[in-house]
Amino acid sequence: MLLGLDENKIKGPTEDTDSNSGSVSPTGSMETDPATTPKMTLTTSAPNMTNAAMLERNFAMITLGQGFRTPPRASRRKELNIHRCMSLSGVDPEDFLKVTLSDFEKLKVLGVGSFGKVFLVKKIGVETVYAMKVIKKSTLTPRMKTRVKMERNVMALHRHPFIVKLHYAFQQNDRLFFVMDYCSGGDLYYHLHPSRNSRKSVAGMAKFVAAQLTLALGHLHEQGIIYRDLKPENVLFDNKGYIKLADFGLTKGGVFEPLRGARSICGSLHYMAPEVLFLQEKGEGAEYGTCADWWALGVLVYEMFWGLPPWYTDDQDELVRLVKTARLQIPSQLPPPTKAFIREMLSKDPSKRLGFHGSAEVKQHQYFSRVEFDRLLKREYAPSFVPQLEESPIAANNFDEAFTRMPLETRSSRDRNQSHHAHGHERDRQHTDFDDFDYAIDLEGPLDQLEEVEDEEECNDELAPRS
Repeated sequence: MLLGLDENKIKGPTEDTDSNSGSVSPTGSMETDPATTPKMTLTTSAPNMTNAAMLERNFAMITLGQGFRTPPRASRRKELNIHRCMSLSGVDPEDFLKVTLSDFEKLKVLGVGSFGKVFLVKKIGVETVYAMKVIKKSTLTPRMKTRVKMERNVMALHRHPFIVKLHYAFQQNDRLFFVMDYCSGGDLYYHLHPSRNSRKSVAGMAKFVAAQLTLALGHLHEQGIIYRDLKPENVLFDNKGYIKLADFGLTKGGVFEPLRGARSICGSLHYMAPEVLFLQEKGEGAEYGTCADWWALGVLVYEMFWGLPPWYTDDQDELVRLVKTARLQIPSQLPPPTKAFIREMLSKDPSKRLGFHGSAEVKQHQYFSRVEFDRLLKREYAPSFVPQLEESPIAANNFDEAFTRMPLETRSSRDRNQSHHAHGHERDRQHTDFDDFDYAIDLEGPLDQLEEVEDEEECNDELAPRS
């Protein structure tokens, strides 16, 4: 429920013209008949109604487009959102507008990608540390810009114990900033390295991680979101040994079916399902659905046991051929329930794959026979694997030293910052492509409507081989 309204009655924008692939979004526009819908009148004064109540009513009516054919102007919507947050939380909207880069102290580099960096940061005045993802706008294509917005919205809208939470989002002229949960345990890829991985604990860790991912993916699928980027690098450990799913740049909304709803060839090649790789051969109209995420989970469980994905090779063409046609070989040392789980997850026919009937089917598998998912969701289990942590919360000892030893700023970034401050206040920036990007978790809600990602027939620039 959002703002006390029935989300199932709200229809969001779709990305495909096929009527079967429409989406249901908690922030779309109401389906109304202009001929029968009465004209909406905003409340400016009313007896026995507080200012906060009027703001709440007007916000709900405008955001959901009741009585309008088109949504309100972005600037007006943002103004109403800010005032709504102020009325609900007691926070002065001017305080919200002051959340900028200068409110954070950079401590270490945690990772580097093609679009920017991830830093360990501390909010000035408090002891809490966060992970800050910095994205360079100049590297983003129009499709990537839309996906950045989708990533921001997924983290802002979805509260789940095993999904990374967005705390703040803001921007400057040339960069975007996500301030998120800091998971001090590092990522699964780091811990799968032979020098750090203990064969004695791998079975328990694999099941514990797989069970949490089943809950996280199940939550996203129930909301009509396909993840499409499950891999060890995107599975993070907190300081207790529980996991959080991260990086939602390839997610897509409006996908409620196991075999339909998505058309992009995107993701990391070693974790892509056969039906995704067959899209080009099947031609126009070919689709896949949420079953592709369950395939990736099967690959991940296999890798946790054996250190590499099945059919591993550095030759991309050969890898595609093997995933499409080669039989799965599972070593005999594994217990029968574990082998059955991996084999059923890695069925090349998605209609026969474990997960075709949803996460409930996955949770009922014999592999999870001793897992109480209600307890797991409440984090009542003692994790079988707990990352080793230094005494200091900012040690970042579970991250690659190739990153953590990097300087916080390069010469070019220092020059850019000096130029930026020389030209005025940090809030004087362009928002042409990212209106309503700013967000603060303190204010009890996201500051814009969920935007769907348009699905191109092909996204070959996002086919990422395993590094």
